[in-house]
Amino acid sequence: MALTALALTAALATAAAQPAQTPLPSANQGERISDRIRALQREAARLAGEARTLVGDLRKLEIERELKAEQAKQAAAEATAAQDELRETTNRLAGLEL
Repeated sequence: MALTALALTAALATAAAQPAQTPLPSANQGERISDRIRALQREAARLAGEARTLVGDLRKLEIERELKAEQAKQAAAEATAAQDELRETTNRLAGLEL
């Protein structure tokens, strides 16, 4: 029993002499952590802005595509109307030549 008490006392003395495993952050570490958090927040805000920009760019491209599609429909309708008019003119001319 005396041997166990002696071993326990030695273990406690050794543990007390060792520094704590997780020291409290120093002021410098706390400042670095705060700087890192601020940098990450700035980056997150910048990325959110880029996402908004990309969404805006995508919507702009969608609108331009829709506009071009409508212009193509209009051009096709005008081409059809011009072909019809040319056909009518050709028929009138053929009727006059007879």
